[in-house]
Order: sequence, then structure tokens, then C-alpha cells
Amino acid sequence: MGPVEQVLIPNRRREPPYPVPDKLSLGDDASVWEAQTKRYIHRFPADEQVDLILTLLSKEVFIKLLDHGVPQDVNSLFALLRQIADSPVAEVDRQNEFYVRTQAEGERLVEYLSVLRRLARLRFPEEAREDRESRILSRFLAGVRDPMAKVFLRLQPPKDLATLESTSTTLDQTGGGMNVTTPGIFAVLARTGRQPAVREVKVCYHCQKPGHIARYCRRRINREGRSTFHAGNINSFEYDKRSGALPVIEIIIGRHQVRALIDSGSVYSLISEQLASKVPRCPLYDRPVSLKSVTGTPLEAVDSITTELQLGVHNYLQGFTVVRNLPVPVILGVDFLRSTRCTLNFRDNWLQTEGNDTRIKTQTAFVTFMTDLEEESISGQRIGQLLPSKVEGLEPSDRGQFERLLREYERIFSWDGEQLGRTNLVQHSIDTGDARPVRQASRRVSVHCQDSLREAIEKMLKQEVIRPSTPWASPVVLVKKKEGSMRVCVDYRKLNSVTRKDSFPLPRIDDTLDGLAGSQWFSTLDLASGYWQVEVKPEDREKTAFVIPSGLYEFDTMPFGLTNTPATFQRLVQVVLAGLPLNTCLFYLDDTIIPGKSFQEHLDNLKLVFQKLESAGLRLNPKKCVFLKGTVKFLVHTLSRAGISSDPEKIHAVEYWPIPRDVDEVRGFLGLASYYRRFVPEFSAVATPLTELTKKASRLIGQKAARERSVNSKEESAVPLF
Repeated sequence: MGPVEQVLIPNRRREPPYPVPDKLSLGDDASVWEAQTKRYIHRFPADEQVDLILTLLSKEVFIKLLDHGVPQDVNSLFALLRQIADSPVAEVDRQNEFYVRTQAEGERLVEYLSVLRRLARLRFPEEAREDRESRILSRFLAGVRDPMAKVFLRLQPPKDLATLESTSTTLDQTGGGMNVTTPGIFAVLARTGRQPAVREVKVCYHCQKPGHIARYCRRRINREGRSTFHAGNINSFEYDKRSGALPVIEIIIGRHQVRALIDSGSVYSLISEQLASKVPRCPLYDRPVSLKSVTGTPLEAVDSITTELQLGVHNYLQGFTVVRNLPVPVILGVDFLRSTRCTLNFRDNWLQTEGNDTRIKTQTAFVTFMTDLEEESISGQRIGQLLPSKVEGLEPSDRGQFERLLREYERIFSWDGEQLGRTNLVQHSIDTGDARPVRQASRRVSVHCQDSLREAIEKMLKQEVIRPSTPWASPVVLVKKKEGSMRVCVDYRKLNSVTRKDSFPLPRIDDTLDGLAGSQWFSTLDLASGYWQVEVKPEDREKTAFVIPSGLYEFDTMPFGLTNTPATFQRLVQVVLAGLPLNTCLFYLDDTIIPGKSFQEHLDNLKLVFQKLESAGLRLNPKKCVFLKGTVKFLVHTLSRAGISSDPEKIHAVEYWPIPRDVDEVRGFLGLASYYRRFVPEFSAVATPLTELTKKASRLIGQKAARERSVNSKEESAVPLF
């Protein structure tokens, strides 16, 4: 054997045929690691094997080994390592380490994946392979710390561990993907025949996160005390009044081609919550405490993400603040303009980025587009008004379900200035027999009320509630509302006197309330001017005519004050809501309540009622609708999860009702007190003395006796029974 062979053969023997074992960590199966290590070191000289084993220990195990002292023979060393790895403390660490283990600094992705695999085998030894791999995949994506690798894996999520291992190897070889375009982008560009512009993503020196620079770092700004950021011209778009054009450009984000508003007045780039839910993204940094538009209107920031944005043939990673009810899909702010070094020239209508000569003409967005944006903004704000600000026991996912339901049926709500609903499922009939037309003169309207009367008439004409009319005529009276505006009331007493009465029954209030037993959630609905949504039969419309100094008008829809209108409305509600399961909703005239014994049941009931209202052409008054409550007032009662109780305000009214002075006042008091008869034991007996006073045959009684009986009824009625 020659000298060369004598040198080469020993060196060949030092090259182990087996892969290097993983480092032994606390909680590992030491017997498996020992078997792999022995096969690895057996071809090395005996005097080197102890030192070689020490290089295969994790930092924690090595420190514990030093506490015990390092044996000089291999067998003693393996025995001590088994004891250290299988210690009780290590068992506790093994239970928790899988859930807290993240990628260490300088650790390659494939190394991190290998560690998670080992921890999963130890933590979940009896779990099925598919379930364990799914758990490893989820933990890997959550624990990756390399910024660019994290973005790539969120944009191109691997389906299984094999794909993840291949992707991790590629990212490790390219340095975490810091200077490469993702394969997903190459795939898109390959189909179009265009070449990507490779661009290094800027990384913040303050928080070490990509997508922005230190000057615009949100964490730095927040720590300096700035908590409110202005988002620019969101609610007051600036545009060329001569052409009606808005500064927008076409971009591609998450395979969605959208028009993005360029807003140099917005510190940050914004994306609508709806669009953000459809694009691959990665949350990377904290969102600001609050956002405000240029008008001072607060905006609800719900998240901050980073995603790919394609501008022309070039691709960028851009950070966005996700805003709920944003009126446009995307707003590109100062952070985007600075990071891409964009040059804007609105006079010549082009945009240029540094490093290339590609020009992208801005798309012309006419006033119709701006109107669409404003309508979308108004829509979002309206839905926000219907959402309860805080509901006890309501999960965020439940709130999202309810918001989606409101958006689906947004059209059944009638906002200020919008057209009322209209239905002909039931039409109001005014049967006057052979009576001659009732025609009365107009009553005098004071000068300071004439403007209010004119505005009310114009509003009713615009809503197609009334129209100029005919031989019948009833006078009007203006009644002041609580908020100060005037209500036009028509005096139909003479018309009612010649109208045949409708005997359609109204539901019993106590029966209605009994149907709410056991409910945990309540919502109350109110139709927008409910009577005005019910048509009057064409042949009877002339009878609804009323006269004012400026003219004569008649109702196309059912006015207030007519006899039989409550019966007509109750008949309509029963027709509209017919076919719903028992206790889906309960109603008394225009008071409707939707109960639910669970949130999901309540949401299902709301949807069924919304469907019925939409089919009938009826619309709700959003200002008077109350949703998702544990306690509501309904039919002068207070309903809660604990049961039914009397309304404290009405109890106060009963207690301080003036002493009746005539039969009509006695009837009025008895009517109010009878609302709470279920809370008063032997109500009939208590009220009998007052009931006797309403009979024609009864004699007048002394004032003192009447006062005593009235006071006694008040005290009984004021006692709530839960």
C-alpha cells in the first residue's frame, strides 16, 4: 500500500455513511437519538467520539451535562444523557415546547421544521399521521420569524408538509426570499409573457418589519404619543370639476383588478375590509390607535396587513390598514408613494416609478363613479348605525353574521329622504254605504305654522302618499311633535261617523307576551310610517281627501285617524307574516318583536322576517329598530331574559294619574291600569268600584269615596310582578 493510499483510506473511513443526527434536546427520546448517534460515530476514532457527541447536544442539555460533569467514556456519557433527557422537568417542557417553539435567530427553515416534527412526535405520539402533520403545518406558519419567508408562506400557503419542506429548502437557499420574486408572480408573468421587475423590499430599521421605513413606523409614532392619524380625502374627494375625473389607477391585488384612489393627503395606504378578506395577506405590524378622514369623521381600522400589489408589470409588497366601510376598494397613500418613489403628473395624466420608464395612465373616473363611492360609503355608515356598539355575550363571529344579514337586507330599511315601501297585499276599504260626501271647510292655520304645513305637504307628495283631490274634504290640524316638528293630522270624525266598522279582531296583549317565555335575545322592528305603506282601495281614495288653505289633497295610502285602520293594519301584518313558525315573531299592530332562545335561532328568525317584509314591499324605520338586546320595552312592558315586568315609566304614570272627575276620565284610567292586570292579583275585584262608575245606571258617588277607590287601584297597579 503506497503512502497516498495510507492517507486516503483513513480519510475515507472518517466520512460517515449516515446523516448527522439532530441535536439532543430536553424531552427527546434519548434511546432513539442514542441509536442514531452510535451509527454515526462508530467509524470515528474512539478518542474523538466523546467530543463528537458533545457537538450533537442542544444548549440546554449541554448546560445540564456540565452540572453533572462530563464522563470520559462513551457508554457513561450516553447513560447520563438518557437520565437528563428523560428527567421530570423535561417532561413538562415537552408538553409545552411544541406550542411555544418559534423559529430561532439564525435558524434555517428546514431546521425549524425538523424541530417541530420531533416535538410533535413526542407530544402527540398516538395521534394519526394526517392530524399530526396538519398540526405541524399550522404551528410552522405561526412560528416563522423570517419576515420575507412569512410573507411568502402566507401568500402561497403550502397544502402539506412535503410542499412545505420543498418551499423551505428553496427559501433557505435564496436567503429567505429577500431579493426574489415569488413563484406565484413568475407563474402569472409567464402566462402573460412579461418579465418581472426584481425589487428589494424596504425593511424598517426601527421594528425590523418590511413594507415601510423607520420614518413612517407606526410603533415609533405610537410610542411618541401620536394616537390619531389622518387618512386624507376619504369623504371629500378632490377631482377636476371640469371633467369630473378622480385620480385613480388600475392595480391588481390578490388577482382582483380594482381602481385605487391616489391620495397624497393620506399618511397610510388603506384597503376595504371586503377586499382584504379576498386577498392573500400577512399581518405584520400594529395598526394605529385611530384613523380620521379629512372631515374629522372617525374610521374603524380593524387590521393591518401586507400583500402583493401589481402596478403595470411591476410587483410590490405593500402594507395596508384594513378599514371597515371604506368607500373605495384601495387608497394609495404617502407610504406607497414614498416607498415606490412614484412621480405623479396629473396635468399630463401619468405615473412613473423610479428605476424604470414605465408609464401608467390614470383611469378617468367620472362623477358617476364618485357617486357610487359616496353611496357605498353612506351604505356602510348606515349599517354601522344599526349595529349595537356593545352587546353582552355576543362573540365577534356572531357580530359578523349579524352585519352580513343587515347588508343582505339593507334595502328593506327606509332612511331619511328615501321612498317609503308600498304594498297592495291588503288594501284599506272605507265603506260609507249611501252616505253623501263629507265636505268641510279648511281651518285657519296660523302664520308661523304655514311653512311647516307646506313642507309636510311637499314631503307627502314626494313620497307619493297624497295627491290633489275631489268632492270629499276633511280639515287638518297641526300637532307639534316631541322634537319640535309639526305633524299633519286630519280630522276624520265626520267621515268616521258614516263609515261601517270593521270587526277584525286584535290579538290579546297577554297572549302575545306569553309567547316570549324563555327567550334570551330580542329585536324590535318598526315600519317606516307603517300606515303610509298600505294602499287605500282606488275607489275609496277620494274619501280620504283633506283641505288646507292652498288646496285639496287625497291619500293614496292609509292615513292616520280613520276608523278601521288598526284592523286593516293588523290584517296586513298577519297576511305578510303568514306561514312563519310559531313564535318566530310576535306582533301587535305596528309593534313587532323577534325573540330567540339562542343567538343563532334569533338570527334565523330575523332573516325569515326580513324575507317576508322584502317580499311584501315593506320598509323599516332604522332609527326605531332595536337589535340584539337582552332587555327591551314592548307593549308598555319590559322584557328581559329574567322574564316580563312592568315598565317603571308607566308605573309612575299610574301613580301620579290625576283623580278622575268624570266618566271619561275613569275609563281612561282603567284603560291604562288594565295594561298591568297580569301583575295585580284579583284585578277585577280591585277595579270593580271604578268599573261601576262607568255604567249609566250607577249613581254618582261622593268625591272622597271615588278618590279612595282610585288611589287603591293605583297602588295595586304599581306593584310589578316578575
